[in-house]
Formats: sequence, C-alpha cells, structure tokens
Amino acid sequence: MQSIFGSYVASLKAELETIDYGRLHRVVEMLLRARDERRTVFVLGNGGSAATASHLACDLGKGTATEGAARFRVLSLCDNSSLLTALGNDHSFEQIFVEQLKGLLGDRDVVIVISASGNSPNVLRALEYARSRGAQTIGLLGFGGGEAAKMVDVALVSATRNYGIAEDLHLVLQHMLTQAIRKSASKRKVRVLFLDRDGVINVKPPEHDYVREWEAFRFYPGAPEALRTLSGMGYRLIVTTNQRGIARGLLTERALQEIHANMLDSLATHGVEMDAVYYCPHDEHHRCQCRKPAPGMFYRAQAEMPYAIDFENSIVVGDSASDVAAGESIGAKTALILNGSDGPSSQVTPTFVAKDLLELASVIAAVEPQTRQQPE
Repeated sequence: MQSIFGSYVASLKAELETIDYGRLHRVVEMLLRARDERRTVFVLGNGGSAATASHLACDLGKGTATEGAARFRVLSLCDNSSLLTALGNDHSFEQIFVEQLKGLLGDRDVVIVISASGNSPNVLRALEYARSRGAQTIGLLGFGGGEAAKMVDVALVSATRNYGIAEDLHLVLQHMLTQAIRKSASKRKVRVLFLDRDGVINVKPPEHDYVREWEAFRFYPGAPEALRTLSGMGYRLIVTTNQRGIARGLLTERALQEIHANMLDSLATHGVEMDAVYYCPHDEHHRCQCRKPAPGMFYRAQAEMPYAIDFENSIVVGDSASDVAAGESIGAKTALILNGSDGPSSQVTPTFVAKDLLELASVIAAVEPQTRQQPE
C-alpha cells in the first residue's frame, strides 16, 4: 500500500514540474482582458472535470474579487441539472454544452474546457461552436491533450494518463490562475531586479564545476554594497539561477539550500534584503520550463510574491546570453555583467552592459529619472 501512495505522489510531482508558466501567463492575460472588457467566461467539463469547472467559476467570480477592481462575468455550464438532463434527453449528450452556448455566447467571450482525456465529444462540439463564433478558447487537458489541444487557443497540457493526477493538476492550475489574477488587481506594482547568481553575485567557479558548499562561495568585491544601492532605488531583489549541478549529481538540493541560506544571512549583515531565491535543478535535456532562457522562474515569482511585479520596468541581470534572452521573453529590461569577460556577445543586445554590479548600480542611477516608475 505504501508503494502505491509513494508512486502516486512521485507521479504528481513529476507532472507539476512540467507546468508551462509562459502559457499560464498568457491565460491570465486573456482572462484579465475579458474581465476588463466585460466579456463572459464560460467553463465546462464532465465528471470530476465538471466539479473543477464549478470550482473555477466560483474562484473567478468570488475569489478574484478585489475592492475597486472589475469583477468577472463567469458561468459554469455544468451546474443546472434540470437543463443538462433536458438537453441530453431531447438532443444528445454531445450537445449539452453547445445548446447552452447558443443562447449565451457572445463574440470574443472566453470558453474554458477542462478534460482529462481531451477527447470528450461534448467538449469537442463546444469548442467547434465557440471557434465558429470567434470566441477565445482555453484548455486544461490531460493525456497529452487529445483532439482538444489542437482546437484551443491556449492549451495547458499534462501528459499523464492517470485521471486522478490529471484532475489534481487541473485543480492546482485553476488555483494558480485565480491567485495570480487576484494579485494583479493590486494597484501596488513594484520593480524587481532579477539576479543571476554565479558570475554576478559570487565568483563563478571554473568551467564544468559548481559551488558545492558555503566555504567555496565568494562574493565579488562590492557586490553586497551594489545590491544595497540598487535596493535603495526602489528595486526588490530576487535571485534566479540555473543549478544543473543537482541534475548531474554534483551537489544535493539540501546543500544548495544551505548555500543560499548562508548567502541571504551574509547579505542581511550588509543591509541587503533578498525577497526570494529561485533555482532550476534541471539539465538541458530535461526540457523544463524553469531553466533559463525559459521564463518559468520569473513567472513563478510573479505568482508567489506578495506584490504585483512590473515586468516592463524590472531588470534581469546575468552574465550570459541565456539570462538576457530570459529577460527579453518576459518583456523586461536586461543587464549583462562582464566580470572579466572580453565583452558582450553578438548574440544578445542587453539594455545595460557593466563590468560588475557596482558599475551597473552607477549606470542605472545615471538613467534613473528616465526609468523611474510613475506613481499610479
């Protein structure tokens, strides 16, 4: 029995690692536009997915409600048992969602389908009708997405063929979406300095090696002072670092977390407060969504921080082309730190170039009147 429990948890963890934060961000933007333009969001699914559809409609309708912000017009098509049974009896079960949409769907409304298999005929018929009306469509799907993945504008897909795990993941996704939407309603947006670690904050170890214990960690001269200066300009500080040494078995996650805990404590003695440290433990072949240049760590910070991040006025700081590409992918400004290298690569065009964090602080301070975020 214990092995069944352990296997289930391991499988669920593996699926959680595949969440595409970029697509989640697109869904949040679609839903926010629909809310602000007073368009309606319809949610539908069968069985356990019908329960998730009701839950999502509840959380969009109530859970995102914020003082002074517009509210969602949202409706689950799974909740009127009298109507569902009448439509199923008089038409067919395949038509129970289409027949409701015919009386309700407006141009540019949003239809969200939730399906473990992605192949339920009534879900596919609903998508066909929604597309014919010019509606926007979103899918929370399992089993690799099925036919529905080919029909929606944005598909959040899990590869699992376990119905329970697919439904668990869809519940997690709907909570991530609605909490991100609620946070976005805050009028308090902040700028963040997203900092790579090795080669920016601390001395980069030799090629193909990694900082494996705190005793090997060395701050670049002036780095803590520069971070204190940048924080004083109104930037929040978050570390986003690729650490594939974990995937290669060269250090454990526990060892990495101890290094980061010591780093944060040491910075605090210099008056520097880091809000968070995000790391990707994967190697390139894992094709995860968190390893830069993928934007997963930045979108995770957006979802988890207790403030709304203004990506456009934030800066992604790193010492490689992948750091700059990651910053560009979220629409942020970028800074390339040289720290002894010959110069910027022709592959990238960062907003700022500096030899180290101290120089970067001076460069940003020189243009700060132009980049300062205007009060709302």
